[in-house]
Amino acid sequence: MLMEDQTKIIPNEQNDKPIHCDNLGRSVKSNSQIQMADLNVIQTLIFKNQDGNLIIGLRKEYSILQNLETNMRIALEFKEKLSSIFKVDDFLVLFCLQGYIEVIQIKDFKKVRSFRHSSELDFSDVAETNLPNEFLVGFAHKQKNQYIKGMIASIILAISELQENKIIISYEEVLKSQTSINFQGYQNLPVICFARANNDLFVVCSIVDSFMLYDLASRKILYDRCIPNPSQSNNFNYLQPINIQSKQYPYLIYKDSRSIGYIDCTNLEAQMIEQCIFKTLGNHYSLYQETIGHGLMKLHTLYYNPEEKVNHQSFLRKLMEIEYQFPSK
Repeated sequence: MLMEDQTKIIPNEQNDKPIHCDNLGRSVKSNSQIQMADLNVIQTLIFKNQDGNLIIGLRKEYSILQNLETNMRIALEFKEKLSSIFKVDDFLVLFCLQGYIEVIQIKDFKKVRSFRHSSELDFSDVAETNLPNEFLVGFAHKQKNQYIKGMIASIILAISELQENKIIISYEEVLKSQTSINFQGYQNLPVICFARANNDLFVVCSIVDSFMLYDLASRKILYDRCIPNPSQSNNFNYLQPINIQSKQYPYLIYKDSRSIGYIDCTNLEAQMIEQCIFKTLGNHYSLYQETIGHGLMKLHTLYYNPEEKVNHQSFLRKLMEIEYQFPSK
């Protein structure tokens, strides 16, 4: 259940050491060097490119490039573990932990440029804005497997490919765009995920039991317009536009640790669809949308309740399917 040009993210639950590599061309391992044990290693993300290749981020010293037709697997090393991938024309922009950004060409998967955000925090989510070449980026920084800080900011990343294989890439951080979430006595809360509601307004999930609203025009969190979460959970995983999003269906789908629901982007209210226990945090793609008919969706989602035991072990995980008819406006 992979999505074209999107990422499937499973949270990193261990405190791994940073990986550093300055040249991607010198960092490609042969297929024979990749151990079969990698099939069982927890993945940080899976990106399916239009050319049929998969980039599989591993909790190891390298990630994997796998061709779906030949199943050939080679290892790619970057400066840090991947957290999100964004496609820009014929390039992939890789957002990593510790604030690293890598730009690689799709045709040969070679690195062309590397940057590092001045905050040096872990990237958590990325989205395009309605401004040219601007990306809204979220940060959720971990230390000893605990979130300790985060923020929202904007960057400008422009990529141009000229004749004679000349590539021009410009990167800058938007001045005064760094915005912290300070709520209910907590400071610099992590940004788990976000999605655009309309124009300059983004819905943001942190580790509080409300959805925040971020106004891109003013670069501010609108604390007086928070959206209460019907389940009262403060552990969010998934927030994405509905596949059929339009004026007729202006919705964002969310998944927290207790439920699945949607946010109406016209009146900015949240509605629970069904209870679904998933006691974890930050799994952006723990839910997959399938369109069945006009407004009728099938939601494939993960279920995990460590308190339910199987053979005295609390590892009960399963896939649930929920059909839901979204109301038409």
